[in-house]
Amino acid sequence: IKDALLSSEPAVNSSLDSANLNHNLIGRIFNCEITKLQTEENFNDAIEYLDSVSKETRPNDTLHLELVFENVDFLSGISIYSVKPFSVPLEFFDCCFESINLFDSTIDKKIRFRTCHFNETDFTNTKFKELADFWNCTFHKMVLFYKTDFLNTTVFSAATFEENVLFTYSLINKLILFRGTKFKKGLDLSLAIINGNIGVFDFRLGSFESEMIFAKENETKYENYVSKEGKIPIQNKRETYRIIKAQLETQKNISESLEYKILEKNTLFKEKLKWKAKLKEDSSFNRFSKAWKWFSDLWHNSLMKIRSATNTVLLAFNKISNNHGVGWVQGVFFTLFFGFWFFNLQLIATDNYDLTFIPNIPELPDYSLDSGQKVKQSYWQYYWSFIIPNHKFTYLKNVFGESYSYGKWFYTANIVGRIFVGYGIYQTIQAFRKFR
Repeated sequence: IKDALLSSEPAVNSSLDSANLNHNLIGRIFNCEITKLQTEENFNDAIEYLDSVSKETRPNDTLHLELVFENVDFLSGISIYSVKPFSVPLEFFDCCFESINLFDSTIDKKIRFRTCHFNETDFTNTKFKELADFWNCTFHKMVLFYKTDFLNTTVFSAATFEENVLFTYSLINKLILFRGTKFKKGLDLSLAIINGNIGVFDFRLGSFESEMIFAKENETKYENYVSKEGKIPIQNKRETYRIIKAQLETQKNISESLEYKILEKNTLFKEKLKWKAKLKEDSSFNRFSKAWKWFSDLWHNSLMKIRSATNTVLLAFNKISNNHGVGWVQGVFFTLFFGFWFFNLQLIATDNYDLTFIPNIPELPDYSLDSGQKVKQSYWQYYWSFIIPNHKFTYLKNVFGESYSYGKWFYTANIVGRIFVGYGIYQTIQAFRKFR
């Protein structure tokens, strides 16, 4: 690294003598394996070297300094430390880290990790003052951001976490992005200090394993879980779902927030069943515990399939009833259309009605032109009575008389019709309030 940087030194010195500095000093290390890296001397000396050049040329900002690693395997790991903040941007492209140690470091400039792979990580007390970009990176082991300060934008877009990731007492000061992030195990945001925002577009976090432990009962064990072992207590899991739900609601993403509302309530339900934790500790109940887990998983998967199908149906009804809250004309048409069909279905279910558009009303024995007009008036009169959802079941007795009989299909058509008509009225009102 030192030789690679020094090879650029003559060009830098010659540029310093010119009147207009317009030169990029980029230390590039690429396509190699580093089996032994004395980072306390070489790596940080390289950074301090670039930092000193940057400070010498501070009056003229046209000199761009950065240190770039591309397709480098750090087989013995890497440590970045700073007694004082350094101001050289660092970039790592397609690199593999056996370990990376940023313990108690302050990264004063932008740092980018693009399509990198990490095994062991240590971000304890790390302070990122500028952009921290982990785009499309893969973390193969547990990641613990313990008392880590993200003072500016942090990007985890398209990243993959193979194990648990915890933001324990970490500061999210501005924005942290989880666009398309994959969490194969668990996520804990419950103890993060969130002064900024969390972007969770195209974000998926399902149910994951958690520990049944309560801080009030065992504070030391709880603290070890969240600050050392990387295990997620069940109450932290529930709070994480609540935070994600609240962030989605803030972004007006109601449809996806409902998923995390369900996960939050399901976790709360499990949290209340403390006997399940005791059940696991009793070996005599292991067989029952496994059977219960199998049944719970089967029930959960079945519910997910049913929920997916019902969500599709609900979206379809929202589309045709008021165009997702913006078409009040559709709401009126939906109400009248379904009201018409269910009104006729309930009439067909009576003894005094045949399948025709003109009901055989006893008070009008003949079908002269004048009497037919009265029949139509009576028909539409009771149709509008049906459109009022709180009408009585006996609202047709004035037409058919006391001998009017109710069949079971009459009640079915009447009740289902009330539901559709009431839904249509509600959707119409919602569409009228689209500018609220």
